[in-house]
Amino acid sequence: MLLSPPPPPPPRLLLPPPSLLREAERGVFAFYCLVRSGAPVWRLEEAREQEAQVWDGGRGQFWPLPPAQALIYALVHDRTDYVVALLRRHGLAALSPAPCSFCTRSVGPVHVRLAVRYDRQGALRVILRTLQASLTPAALAFHLDALPQCAHSDGVEAAVALAVALSRPRCLLMLLASGATATGLEAGLRRLEAGLRRLEAGPEQEALRCVYFLLLFGHAPLPRPLDPQMQCILGTPLFNWLSGQAPPTLFLHALRTIAQTAPDAIDKLPPVIIP
Repeated sequence: MLLSPPPPPPPRLLLPPPSLLREAERGVFAFYCLVRSGAPVWRLEEAREQEAQVWDGGRGQFWPLPPAQALIYALVHDRTDYVVALLRRHGLAALSPAPCSFCTRSVGPVHVRLAVRYDRQGALRVILRTLQASLTPAALAFHLDALPQCAHSDGVEAAVALAVALSRPRCLLMLLASGATATGLEAGLRRLEAGLRRLEAGPEQEALRCVYFLLLFGHAPLPRPLDPQMQCILGTPLFNWLSGQAPPTLFLHALRTIAQTAPDAIDKLPPVIIP
């Protein structure tokens, strides 16, 4: 019996002298401070390419700070102008972060999740437009629904679940309109019920809008018992539908049809139509 040869050993990563590595780390931190202090875009790109360097162990040399890492700094410090410049110049390369430095696993669509976490609506809109221009609808939906394989960066939730957990209805609507799967309805309802018990008053409007958007873009939910006080928040027709006491109204059917055929039109409806 022939045995297959043993797999080749993994490539040995080269390490630079500690002094050079510390100097490179100081350069990256200086670049981070430039982003945080509001330096102009041209200065940031100059510093990223010439002053901020990271070590590539596979190639055994220093390289300019990747645009994907610079995009993370721009999102954290609300530099939408730099986000636009990075995406316009580098496209998908600015949305492809390196694997996690701790476990080398994929961090998934970290930029989308960061935009949701920090409620960077303008930056998220630009990111989604870049993805739509470069990916097929199926690939875009897969990207938005991807779960990170490590928890070292920003948790293990998908972007939609994060938007529901943080009550970011505008970010949630952009994700759903771009093809993300409408999941997390149960978590949204639990958030509303917890707000009732905790505040003894109407829960925050943003959480209610998240639930409404999930209902418009998602499948028909399974009936479940609801707190009777939720009827004052959801309204009688929606409460009866979710609790299994009545079918959805024609008006809700019409809104669901709009959401599934022309999702961008949902954002243009008057505020009195959607809570």
